[in-house]
Amino acid sequence: MNIAKALKKKNQLINDINKIKAKVKHNNSILKGNEPEYHIPTLLEQLQTKTNELIRLKVKLTQANAQVQEKIYRIGELKSMITFYREVSVNQGKVRQRYNDVVAEYEAQLKQKERDDIIEQLEEDITQLQDELDTFNYTHTIT
Repeated sequence: MNIAKALKKKNQLINDINKIKAKVKHNNSILKGNEPEYHIPTLLEQLQTKTNELIRLKVKLTQANAQVQEKIYRIGELKSMITFYREVSVNQGKVRQRYNDVVAEYEAQLKQKERDDIIEQLEEDITQLQDELDTFNYTHTIT
């Protein structure tokens, strides 16, 4: 199976695990005398089986991704940088304060246009790296 399909399988396993956990959480305690909708020991066995399958798949994916791990980490850090830049205040000029009539004057060292250009470049870098990862994921297999 190629890495792209393995990643989809991983997401499906995570979804399955979350569904089983929800069933156990919401159906473990019932009013005495009522018929249980689910057999909790069976669900727990399924949970263990799916969890073990997920672990094995994650290990295989980690091994298969070793040669592109730097790109994966780089994408994560670039996304973090975008979040950071979006939070940087770029207030410039006179602004009336919200709760009183005081006018404050701001001066930003990093201007709005510069910040937007940096974010745009980071997004382009992410797109390029993601395209490379997508190609890798469709052309490489795991065993």
